[in-house]
Amino acid sequence: MAGMAKTTVRAISARALALLMVLEGFRAMPYVDIAGVWTDGYGNTHNVVPGRPVTKEQAKVTLIKHTEQFGSQVLKCLNREPTQGQYDAFVLAALNFGAGAPGKKSGFCWQKNGRPSTIVQRFNAGDELGACLALLQWSYVGKVFVKGLFNRRWQEYQLCVAGTNTWKVTR
Repeated sequence: MAGMAKTTVRAISARALALLMVLEGFRAMPYVDIAGVWTDGYGNTHNVVPGRPVTKEQAKVTLIKHTEQFGSQVLKCLNREPTQGQYDAFVLAALNFGAGAPGKKSGFCWQKNGRPSTIVQRFNAGDELGACLALLQWSYVGKVFVKGLFNRRWQEYQLCVAGTNTWKVTR
C-alpha cells in the first residue's frame, strides 16, 4: 500500500490536541494502564520509568512529538488526503491503539494478517463515513468491551464525521 505524496507536514488542530489531553488525562506518576502497559503524562507509553514523575510541560512536549510521529504513519497508510477533522481523528486513534504491524499486531494502518485495516481500506476506497464508523470497532481490550474506550472512540468519530466531505458508501 503506497502512501500519498507528502508536500507539507501536517499537525493535529489545537482543538484536537486539547481534546486529546482531556481524553488521556494527566498523570505525573507512572502507572500500569488497563492493557498492562506502563504509562505516564498524557497517555505516554514510551520510555516510561516506573517511579519517575513527569511534569505537565514535559508530558505535553512528548504528546506533541508523538502526534507528529503517528501523524506521519497515518499519512503513509492513506492514498488520499484526509480533511483536518479526519486527520485529527485518525491520529488520535492511532496514538491510542498503534499503527499495527503485519504478522505482529493489528492497528490503524495494518491488521496482524498483513492486510490494511478496515479504517484504511474504507478511507482509501472513498468510503469516508465507513472509515469514521470503523473507528468505533476499537472499543475493546482483547475481547472485552470497555465503555471508556467507546467514549473515546465516539469523540474521535465525531471529529472524523465533522471533517467528512463525501458521504459515498461503497459496497
